[in-house]
Amino acid sequence: MHDGLMTPVLQSRFGPMYAVELHRSETGDRYDRVSEVRQRGTGLLLLDSRMSIRVSALPAAMLDALRNTDTPFGQLLQGAGIAARSVSREITRLAGEDGAPDRLGRRHIIVDAATDAPICDLHEVLNHAEVLLAAAGPMAGGIRHGA
Repeated sequence: MHDGLMTPVLQSRFGPMYAVELHRSETGDRYDRVSEVRQRGTGLLLLDSRMSIRVSALPAAMLDALRNTDTPFGQLLQGAGIAARSVSREITRLAGEDGAPDRLGRRHIIVDAATDAPICDLHEVLNHAEVLLAAAGPMAGGIRHGA
């Protein structure tokens, strides 16, 4: 329940992370991307995201890094010196499949904090609490991709 980027919150709780791009498409001024954010070192899935980025709102170097590195989007925004905030936030619940627990998320728009210009429409869904607790706990180093 905050209006900032998810990346610094996740980094403070789970340490270094990386993004895995599952799908992308580019049309006109839109860069649509489906990705996962995972904990570096364990590979645990922290969250899934679907984003639709306004290409004209971002520096070309940042877009190149988004396309060609495993750096999470929020970390790229921070690195580019773009102060961003979340607006139009809606908390979501994704029903677990095959008896898995439900997952919470948020649907929102990331805007440039200085100009209120839209940067990205984003839907993030956190992994369920059991995995997040394992990722944050002292035993996280012994858990691998299967969680």
